[in-house]
Amino acid sequence: MIKRAILGCLCVIGFIFFVVYLFRAGEMGISSPTRDYLAHKQAREAATLTRYKLDLVDPNEAPNGIRHYARQGYLVLIDTQTYAKQYIGDGLNCTNCHFSGGDTTGGVQGSISLVGVAAKYPSYEDRAKRVLDLPARINNCFMRSMNGTALPLDSELMLSVVTYLHWISKDVPIYAPIPWLGLKPLSVQSKGDAEQGKRVYHTYCALCHRDDGQGGENNPPLWGEHSFNDAAGFNRPETLAAFIYWNMPYDDATPVLTEKQALDVAAYILSHSRPKDTN
Repeated sequence: MIKRAILGCLCVIGFIFFVVYLFRAGEMGISSPTRDYLAHKQAREAATLTRYKLDLVDPNEAPNGIRHYARQGYLVLIDTQTYAKQYIGDGLNCTNCHFSGGDTTGGVQGSISLVGVAAKYPSYEDRAKRVLDLPARINNCFMRSMNGTALPLDSELMLSVVTYLHWISKDVPIYAPIPWLGLKPLSVQSKGDAEQGKRVYHTYCALCHRDDGQGGENNPPLWGEHSFNDAAGFNRPETLAAFIYWNMPYDDATPVLTEKQALDVAAYILSHSRPKDTN
């Protein structure tokens, strides 16, 4: 009992010294994995913004006349389950694909940026074989990725999402090339192996998305009735694999998986059932 008590005291003392060390390391500028990651992310955003002479903007900075709608649009993207629940049929939020409400410059951990998307529409869409305006493109996401129904075009929700997207796109010239929009395609052009992907999934993905793929709290379900439907962009293996490669596992400063592993895990995810598009 005495030995256990002494060992317990030593553990507590050691933990206190460790906490003090971390505090002192922060004061002295000593590197840490978390500090390195944040520095990498901030430096990367700064470099991109400087290159394109663009500043990311906050919805709270919107002019008085549109601030309410810009804020509400941001909230719809961040917490779709709360603010637009009646129009979605799965367990996702828009921010699961568009981190930080899309107010990023894309790329590693920037996910799918929405900065500048309002300057891109109306635009011809190959899939639809017609020109789509911004509300139509938003509703495609609600009907496919969110497995839901279209927002009424004259609703405050639609006005809010459009206002938010216009606000964060305010410094992007109309129809100018926007290098950070979309997902950078992978250089490997091969079909994924679902069996190999299963091993990758349980090594790198299951910690957040669970063994059964149903996620939880802030992590979206990847298959099953609560996931995106079979008409969503992520139901295309090359699109899902590109997203995984550039953005997963979350909070790693550089891609962890190889491109082939990303294709394999995408194949594994898409080998499971998901809702059918009924729109």
